[in-house]
Amino acid sequence: MQRLRLTQTVMPSNGSRWADAALSLAIVLVLAVPSGLLAQETTDGPRAGRSPFTPSMGSATTPGQNPTGNQDPANGPLGNSTTQVLPDPRANEQRTTSLNDQAGTAGWQQHVPGSPQPGSPNDPPGEITKVSQSFSQLPNDGGQVWREYDIRPYTLQMSAADKPEQALTEWILKHTGTEMWFAEPLGILHASREKVIVYHTPEVHNQIKPIIDRFNYTQGQKVSAQVNLVTVGSPNWREVAYPYLEPIAVSSQHVEAWLVSRENAALLLNQLSRRSDYRSHAAGTMTVANGQKLELKKETPTQFIRSLRWTPGNVTPVQPIMAQINEGYSLSISFLNSLDGQSIESSITCNVDQIEKLTQVKIPTSLQAQQRGLIGRAAATTDTINLNIPQFVSWRLHERVRWPVDHVLLISCGVVATPNTDGGRPNSGIGQLLAGGASRADALLFIDYRGPGGPMAPQTAGGIPDSMRAIAPK
Repeated sequence: MQRLRLTQTVMPSNGSRWADAALSLAIVLVLAVPSGLLAQETTDGPRAGRSPFTPSMGSATTPGQNPTGNQDPANGPLGNSTTQVLPDPRANEQRTTSLNDQAGTAGWQQHVPGSPQPGSPNDPPGEITKVSQSFSQLPNDGGQVWREYDIRPYTLQMSAADKPEQALTEWILKHTGTEMWFAEPLGILHASREKVIVYHTPEVHNQIKPIIDRFNYTQGQKVSAQVNLVTVGSPNWREVAYPYLEPIAVSSQHVEAWLVSRENAALLLNQLSRRSDYRSHAAGTMTVANGQKLELKKETPTQFIRSLRWTPGNVTPVQPIMAQINEGYSLSISFLNSLDGQSIESSITCNVDQIEKLTQVKIPTSLQAQQRGLIGRAAATTDTINLNIPQFVSWRLHERVRWPVDHVLLISCGVVATPNTDGGRPNSGIGQLLAGGASRADALLFIDYRGPGGPMAPQTAGGIPDSMRAIAPK
């Protein structure tokens, strides 16, 4: 690397003051310019790809004006030189640097060594997002319309319910979908106990108003339905019953749904109950206000050692970490009547969770066992704790179905985990969970809507013949 060579010319005692200025400038350059920038000597020609190191403003005969307006206190009259005085925040003193080479001075102009670098965690960001706090009107580039729907005919009859208006927003979202309210054009959906506010296109309003009409027309009237949740070990029950099932469309790929006449549905339930692989999990008449949700839940908590926490220095060097899984099912159903009373719409959600088995893993817990290399041979020592790794299965049902009120809705979720709290295993317990043997079965849900009013007596199946051939075609 070339070094900067200083040359001092002996001048007469009454020499020009410009010679003194040139000498002062050379000394300043040696002190202020970083060593990496000393790439050429003052007596050499320009290096390839770089312009000569010459003053950028002013000259010996015609001094230029200092763009910063600052005077150099060390040089006095040389206030129009090529130097700038910048403060050093660390030492409360002044530092002199050259303005000729912008690349060399950029660091000093922005920050001082030791101060937070741009983008560092200590450098607080400025304003990133521009926020507007007011507007003249709502955007209506999609032709949106603001409408307020009075829902007091429904909510005034639901004085004991907590937030009955929430049922309206849930049913509106079931019909319109959720994504459209977070996409273009701008949409607003808000419900209070008195009204539902909707800001959207006229097409969306045409979907929403009939839903609100169905709530206001029934005024929170009670409706009832007979519900049966059963499982059958084999799906071969379809061999005889399938000719009398009318399939309907559903959204889930693993789900089948059919309409069955009340007579055939009662006969089918009776025939299934005589099978050895049949099991009933929920049965009875449920009564709920029109549009509201009724939940049935049956769960049993299962606790096990899921992991370990090492606590060296304590009396017990290892602490077990317990986990819990609620094994069982939860069923949620809500009904919404049509205005003519000829059809019923239902929203059905069913969640089933089951532990098939808990796989044991032996973990050495003593330091001596680990030092002897027993990690892979933990079964040979008594200094172990058994972890239980669950083999977990579950299935989910989310459907919205509309069907005539004089038929029974039958839904099959396919061969899935059994929804009872003991997984279908006799004498279920932690030992049975460890041994495995959880069963699979065809889960069937029968929903027989009984209409408005109080609960009705459940339909019985007495006197029905054993043979499925006695089912009469519709």
